[in-house]
Amino acid sequence: MFKLLRYFSLTSAVAFALTAVALATIYWFDQTDKEIHRVEVQNERLARSMSNVVWPRFGGYVRGVADLAGEELLARPETDQIHQAIARLVQDLPVLKVKLYALNGKTVYSTQYSQIGDSKGDNQGFLATSLNGEIKGKMTFRPEFLSFNGTVTDRYVVETYVPIFLDDGKIDGVFEIYTDVTDGIRNIRWALAEMLVVALAVLGVLWSVLFMIVRKADRIIRTQHADLIKATAIAEAASKTKSEFLANMSHEIRTPMNGVVGMAQLCLNTDLTAKQRNYVEKISYSANALLGIINDILDFSKIEAGKLEIEKTHCNLDHILDNLSAVLAHKVGEKEIEFLVARAADVPSDVLGDPLRIGQVLLNLAGNAVKFTAQGGDVVVRIACIERDGDAVELKFSVRDTGIGMSDEVQGRLFQSFTQADGSTTRQFGGTGLGLAISKSLVEMMGGRIGVESREGEGSTFFFTLPLTVDANAPARVQTMPQAWKGKRVLLVDDHEIALDILEDMTSGFGFEVSRAKHAMEGVNKAVEALHAGRPFDLVLMDWNMPGLNGIRAWSMIREGLPENRLPAVILVTAYGREDVIHEAHKEGIDGVLVKPVNPSVLFDALIEAFGDTSGRTSSRSAAHAQTLDEALPGAARGARLLLVEDHAINQELAVELLQNAGFRVSVANDGREAVDMVGSADFDGVLMDIQMPVMDGYEATREIRKLPGRQSLPIIAMTANAMAGEREKCLDAGMNEHIAKPIDIRELYAVLGKWVSVGDTSGSTVRPPEGEVGVADVAALSTLSVAEPMRRLADDFGLYRMMLGAFHQSAQTFMDELAVLHDAADFEGAERLAHTLKGLAGTVGADAVQRTALKVEQAYMGRDEAAIPSARAEMQADLDATLSELAPLMARIAAEDA
Repeated sequence: MFKLLRYFSLTSAVAFALTAVALATIYWFDQTDKEIHRVEVQNERLARSMSNVVWPRFGGYVRGVADLAGEELLARPETDQIHQAIARLVQDLPVLKVKLYALNGKTVYSTQYSQIGDSKGDNQGFLATSLNGEIKGKMTFRPEFLSFNGTVTDRYVVETYVPIFLDDGKIDGVFEIYTDVTDGIRNIRWALAEMLVVALAVLGVLWSVLFMIVRKADRIIRTQHADLIKATAIAEAASKTKSEFLANMSHEIRTPMNGVVGMAQLCLNTDLTAKQRNYVEKISYSANALLGIINDILDFSKIEAGKLEIEKTHCNLDHILDNLSAVLAHKVGEKEIEFLVARAADVPSDVLGDPLRIGQVLLNLAGNAVKFTAQGGDVVVRIACIERDGDAVELKFSVRDTGIGMSDEVQGRLFQSFTQADGSTTRQFGGTGLGLAISKSLVEMMGGRIGVESREGEGSTFFFTLPLTVDANAPARVQTMPQAWKGKRVLLVDDHEIALDILEDMTSGFGFEVSRAKHAMEGVNKAVEALHAGRPFDLVLMDWNMPGLNGIRAWSMIREGLPENRLPAVILVTAYGREDVIHEAHKEGIDGVLVKPVNPSVLFDALIEAFGDTSGRTSSRSAAHAQTLDEALPGAARGARLLLVEDHAINQELAVELLQNAGFRVSVANDGREAVDMVGSADFDGVLMDIQMPVMDGYEATREIRKLPGRQSLPIIAMTANAMAGEREKCLDAGMNEHIAKPIDIRELYAVLGKWVSVGDTSGSTVRPPEGEVGVADVAALSTLSVAEPMRRLADDFGLYRMMLGAFHQSAQTFMDELAVLHDAADFEGAERLAHTLKGLAGTVGADAVQRTALKVEQAYMGRDEAAIPSARAEMQADLDATLSELAPLMARIAAEDA
């Protein structure tokens, strides 16, 4: 409640009272000081008169009797004579008492005889007068006072010490005169009362005027305050509505997007015709482009809400650059752009930072560069070191393009929200206009700065700097250079100067002696001349797309001009991963093909293969593939039993596929209520929980699970399409351990599962059982199983494959009986889930026929197609019989080995 009037009334009353008191105090002291001064002047004159009358007769007496006692002084006749003389002088004056002191402080005379003989030697007023000749006075109130004429009461008295001077100016004695000022003080009081009345009247009028003003202001402020509260409530409601709308839209869009992106990726991992692969790749590209727009909007909302957080974790810059190249590869190939990436030699590869946000900013800048660069142009991404002090390092990330460039006016507003370089009505380039604004916010949140250098029609260079810390705990990446490489000669042929610089930095770093050629014909001539000079090249790195003569044709000319036994190894480098180029290169005997941008790791692998030298490291790409699960999914998590809570059928299939491929045992719940029941009746090592579901949502289901005995520490991970600001906090508040946003990033999923999930009972779910005689070749010999693709997905882990094969065999044996029970009970949903589970297991082990017919059974039950169900079940029975019949001897051998 607003309290302006109350505060004004209280404070103004206190202020006016203090003002009145202050005025009264000032007036009182001023008038009393004046009254005391008036009396002091009067007493001084009186003392002078006494000195003229009394002192000539009694001065000698005073000097001579100063040492006598009081009784002796009182007995002297001079005492009465002095008394009579002084009484005459003060007659009709308001003098109450007079005293006479010798210079030693002895009271020689007092109208109050009892005081004669007393000493004033320690009185400060007396001393100041007797020593320095000062007149000292003060006023006191006396309830009772003995005066010349007897006792008086309630008197204000001014007592004054007045010096007695001789003719030579010396002080000879001191008079003390007591004067009654009661009437003067009363007059002062009356005047003070009158003044207070007038002052209070004036202040009262002033207070009334101010009160009216304040009351009016109070009413205005109260009205404005009420309007403000109402407007705030409306704004908060609108903000809440907007947030809820964005959250719902995020979920509604991301849920199908998760299916599109995930299924496209799974589809690309299968055998497709060239035309089918082209279509699916374009679907995947478009879906990811749409997802990028969604992420821009959601990130912008998070930044506005102050909910976006910056991490400081391990960050490998080479991985960021590789991911950047992979994401942009399709668009770069479409436009035939020269896309180059370079990390300077003094830039550490492992730092502490936020890899997601660094990659996001780089992707935005590089994506814009590709978008605004015309066909045949080039884009160069560089990371350079600005400054390094111990583990502290400042890096500069830059993206240079040969695109349309920008005017100074456009640059000035470029980093504002919803602003685009191409803002015309005839726009050629799409986008939300949020990317650069988000990038600026992200860079500044990471402690850096972002900028641009550009001239219209001449391209642009976007850059940002970041203060980072070298990750001293990162594992060392050691490349063992084969000794045979030392001193080998390499010829680099490329018409792009920057590409030559980048390749030269990498190859010279491997210990090669490097020569350069700026076009194909120069490369041919140098290769032939080197042979004739007795210093032939051992390797040629040849660009494919060069003016006049392409790299393949140039290699043919080199091969024609050199003896067969003196031909160097050759690697073709192309900016576009075109199948026809790769096919022609292999046809022409080229040792390897690299797609730009080339990084040192990929080049190293290509050189190992080209020289046929396996003494170095294993191919980093193969090693990376083999280590994917090792790095992202610790062994303690493999074989864990997970409950997937998901109401969306496609997302169920996708998640089950991904999880089973990683060796997890997966059960599915279609809503939160079903999840609570399943967790209550069975043991799981972890739960992947969707949020928006029918019957019971993920928040409520989590709270219910936490109430179950022994389930307080069960890892529950939110896996939801809602990626709005605050969603992670809501999940944690509900009792979940972690939050993963859809579409699912498989590495992020594995990393989170590896962090939270471990196998409860490893005795029955060992991921890598002891290997016996049964191997990959035994499985490959079976006509009903295709082992190559499952082994690829399982990173060539045959122990894990054996475990999954056992799970499939067990489910397949009882499948038809369980299906019949569910069918007879009219539990079509249960039958659908049973078929879905078998389909996933069959896909995991490569039982393609069973997987296809399980899909038919699942779809028949899903569609409640009673006409199709019998035929689907019959086909399922036939495929299962064939597969189990062929698999039985192998499973018997595995059982015997495990025993």
